Amino acid sequence: MRQKVKRVVISCPPSVVRQWQEEMESRFGLTFMILDREFIAARRQERGYGINPWMTHTRFIISHALLRDETYAAPLRDWLGDFAASSMLILDEAHNAAPASGAKYAVDSQLTKTVRNLAPRFEHKLFLSATPHNGHSNSFAALLEILDPQRFCRGVPVRNRKLLDTVMVRRLKQDLREIGEEFPQRYVLPIVIDNLPEDAPELKLSRLLQQYRNLREEKLKDAAKSTQTTAMLVIIPIQKMFATDRAFKMKS
Repeated sequence: MRQKVKRVVISCPPSVVRQWQEEMESRFGLTFMILDREFIAARRQERGYGINPWMTHTRFIISHALLRDETYAAPLRDWLGDFAASSMLILDEAHNAAPASGAKYAVDSQLTKTVRNLAPRFEHKLFLSATPHNGHSNSFAALLEILDPQRFCRGVPVRNRKLLDTVMVRRLKQDLREIGEEFPQRYVLPIVIDNLPEDAPELKLSRLLQQYRNLREEKLKDAAKSTQTTAMLVIIPIQKMFATDRAFKMKS
């Protein structure tokens, strides 16, 4: 609306690429091209093999999977140059670009490296995420450094709330209710189950599941770490389903 943005790139998970295109069209009347293999093939057929597909439009949507591929990232860097005025990067599910480890200098994923290289080339940046903090302060700081390297530094915990408020906007359901959005109010009610008899079905099944888990862990204690992890992927969901099912039954 302020005419400050002339080139836009939206990067998002592959599953919501079409949704982003439809939302931008229906809500803002903006046409975004989905940059994928089919788009590149079509542009090359029209204008020649040497064409940079990024130069054929001003608004694009690309999946994270393709963005981290040099086949797509290199022409994007050429399109942007060292710094592109009036350009904007919208990074959906931005936490995917943060280092996953809690180590001080974690090994970056390919997406992290790509976004870290591309972000400074855009004049404006908007990172979207419902879960920006994965519990590791260094990972969070690394993500903020990509967004604003002047205020944040990787490896330095973010403790200044005022500094954080300059770049981060949080929207809770409570905030949306205040402007008329209708979200059901959630109430968490504890259900006390003290003093159950020892032979109660819930307790008996819980003990049997735990015994089963202990036996599996004992059997695989000398196996490779990957084998142990795979085995836990079987038993943990069973225990979760049991706990959820028991909670619903007890509530009813």
